[in-house]
Amino acid sequence: MRITVLGADGQLGTDVLDLLSKDLPVNGLTREDFDATDRDVFRQLRPLLENSDIVINCVAYTDVDRAEEEEALAYRLNAEFPKGLAKILGSSNKLLFHISTDYVFSGRLGRPYREDDTPDPINVYGKTKLAGERAVLSLCPRHFIFRTAGLFGKAGPSGKSGNFIDTIIKLARERALLKVVDDQLTSPTHTLDVARAIKVFIEKGVGEYGIFNVVSSGYCSWYKLANYIVQRLGIETQVVPVSSDEFPRPAARPKFSALDNSKVSKWYNMPYWQDAVEEYLRIKMLLPKGER
Repeated sequence: MRITVLGADGQLGTDVLDLLSKDLPVNGLTREDFDATDRDVFRQLRPLLENSDIVINCVAYTDVDRAEEEEALAYRLNAEFPKGLAKILGSSNKLLFHISTDYVFSGRLGRPYREDDTPDPINVYGKTKLAGERAVLSLCPRHFIFRTAGLFGKAGPSGKSGNFIDTIIKLARERALLKVVDDQLTSPTHTLDVARAIKVFIEKGVGEYGIFNVVSSGYCSWYKLANYIVQRLGIETQVVPVSSDEFPRPAARPKFSALDNSKVSKWYNMPYWQDAVEEYLRIKMLLPKGER
């Protein structure tokens, strides 16, 4: 069993590579090894994947707002790249793990989304990720599509100053008051937990291919998450809930995109979001180990 992680230096890819390499034969490929934006990328990549039995695709365009302007690039990375990858792996009956998002949904359903709910994205980012999902579903029979949400990890997202938690901590230490959106609900998820789920699926040889919601249990607003972080770290700042109308963004956001993770719990129990945040803060050495 030989495993390759694509995008191994990204926020999720870093944790996936680090965790798997402790017990499994795994190779990590980054943008130094191949250029996912190149139309001929698979000429570079195909030889690098020949000896792989399992490929974990952590390559993605994740800037939700910029995607509204860079639609072609977002489609290239989120739809066309996984399509080409699925063709290669599907033709040789290899296993593909592909990462998707809660943003394939509009957030209008009023309850946490299940895997079989009909996607209806409301922004370019969500539409490109849905196109990627559909390509994998149609071209690679042996696939796991892991839908995630609100990811935070030690490496931080590529091309951004930091994940939401890091940003809130930085701003809370600089300002006496923080305004944070309270009308968008999601399931904040530690990349390390997604990596653990991938490892369990590999080690247990799960054969029920398809889509899985791999997110923390429970859900909260961005305000509730920010307030929780500030309180746990004892930072003296006031966190104030506001409407998303107060912070207009180029891309529309789902108001309630929490995901139901019951299906994945058959093999791996995702922690509640509070516990995931606690672990992250300890890893970042912002809380003493073992404190709860």
